[in-house]
Amino acid sequence: MAIGTNAAIYFYGTETDLSTTATTTTLATTVTSDASDLDEWTNTDDAPLASFLLEVDDWSAAPGDGETIDLYCTLVSVNSTNDEPVMGSSSDYTGHYLGSFVADDADAAQYLGLGPVRLPSLASQQEYQFYVINNTAVTMGTGDNEWRLKVTPVTAGPHA
Repeated sequence: MAIGTNAAIYFYGTETDLSTTATTTTLATTVTSDASDLDEWTNTDDAPLASFLLEVDDWSAAPGDGETIDLYCTLVSVNSTNDEPVMGSSSDYTGHYLGSFVADDADAAQYLGLGPVRLPSLASQQEYQFYVINNTAVTMGTGDNEWRLKVTPVTAGPHA
């Protein structure tokens, strides 16, 4: 069946790699990434949704089938230059839960997708700080291998 004219469809913006040089480090089990692990991202398109790709080049061993890596965010510059509390290994603040990447039980590179998911927002061109929590029983990224997170803004509109 063909998609009809004016039917609602998703439109995808340009993918952004949020990974910094810090993501060449490992992320142990049950550990939250720190703000320095991922760049802040500004939603310049004011897209209400986003899709995410988590790339894990290697694991310390195969994760259990169905184990997850959770994605959270905090809002940046919510009141002038004031931010929401920072998540991370030294904080109990949980931020906004966006969803979970489901890992395969393979000790190999994995490309895990999530979305589109609705983004929390308090302003036009909202800035975000993203965090991941490794809930697998193994370490993400080993040795010189790494993990990275990519975001793509998404909106819905009429099909031509």
